[in-house]
Amino acid sequence: MPLTIITPEITAQIKQTIAAGEQVLEEIDELKESMSEYVKNLSEELDIKPAVVNKAIKLAHKQKKENAVQDAQEEVNDVEILLHAAGVI
Repeated sequence: MPLTIITPEITAQIKQTIAAGEQVLEEIDELKESMSEYVKNLSEELDIKPAVVNKAIKLAHKQKKENAVQDAQEEVNDVEILLHAAGVI
């Protein structure tokens, strides 16, 4: 549908989506500010640069995501084995 034809229902959806997006972005900003304070406090307590703490956080997060992908791949492999055993594929 071209943008020149916007029904009242679509207008309502647009407004709702933009409002929800604004709220999410505000929450993200608040969370980032809180995280920055946590990192600042810990780095001051440990007498290290905040970048070191941030790097540790990012590496831990990355590892979690990689483990999740690996777990999903293992599940897919298990399903494939079961389907082969059942003669489905």
